Amino acid sequence: RREELGVLAEDSEVLFNPQFTEVDRVVATQPSRGSGSAPRYLVKWRGLPYDQCTWEEEGDIIDHGKVSLFLQRSRVPPKSAWAPKSRPSSTSFDKKAIEAALSFTSGHALRDYQREGVTWMVYSWLQRRSVILGDEMGLGK
Repeated sequence: RREELGVLAEDSEVLFNPQFTEVDRVVATQPSRGSGSAPRYLVKWRGLPYDQCTWEEEGDIIDHGKVSLFLQRSRVPPKSAWAPKSRPSSTSFDKKAIEAALSFTSGHALRDYQREGVTWMVYSWLQRRSVILGDEMGLGK
């Protein structure tokens, strides 16, 4: 089991898992506390659950690419991008075109009832109707 986790061990004593030093994701930020201090980031470490996240100073994080990804994800888009995209008119509904778009390059295909459900949801979206798709167990999807 230790070999699977990549744990360095001597005899039966577990010393350290090197994955725990790799940044998996930056989750949050705290602004700098004063002049000259760097912001702190809440870091999720690879191989550890989210409840093991720790606050780290900006200078202590080796993988600055993860910090950049976090800053990119947390950036608020300009108000011009908030407007909903225009929806095609309901008269443009073409069932054959939708079914052709549901083909996969890997050779897989949706089952008939799945294809029918997706087509119905697209049609309802074009009609500006709010819908919930559920299966025979009553679970909404």
